[in-house]
Amino acid sequence: MRRFIRFMSEMELERFLKGDELVNETVHNGRIKGSFGFCFFDVDQIDPITAQHALAGIATEDYMVEFLVSDEVAEKCLTKSRGVYSIPKKSKIEREKVTENTLLDNQDVCILPEYCIKKYDRATFMPYQIWHLMMSLPVFAASNEFSKTMIATRQKIKEDEQ
Repeated sequence: MRRFIRFMSEMELERFLKGDELVNETVHNGRIKGSFGFCFFDVDQIDPITAQHALAGIATEDYMVEFLVSDEVAEKCLTKSRGVYSIPKKSKIEREKVTENTLLDNQDVCILPEYCIKKYDRATFMPYQIWHLMMSLPVFAASNEFSKTMIATRQKIKEDEQ
């Protein structure tokens, strides 16, 4: 399993939790090609605080959702891209940290690895933690038992379909 984060609006989160398949076919025409649809950060590559600072003023920051995604879904459905973001100006330490993780050494913008998809839903992206960004505690955190149940249910559905 891999962990990805996405910052989203309350409306997007509500639709996702209701079980809707979310669709976004927008091509993000920034300075880097290849970014489209819904964009996620891999937690192993970009920490959530750095991602939040880089997205300031670009994305809706009502909620940060951490998802568990199977290796199979990550490889098959997500497209690795690079996005242009502003470098957090909170401190020199953060600026250096972000710069070290980018392909562009510039004080105004940085290029961060991201993963894009045109459609996603709860069948492929399992919410692990949901953070309301005005609160210091998660509003939802899946227990290990919940995660095991979700994975087993998903596997059973997959087996029944075959």
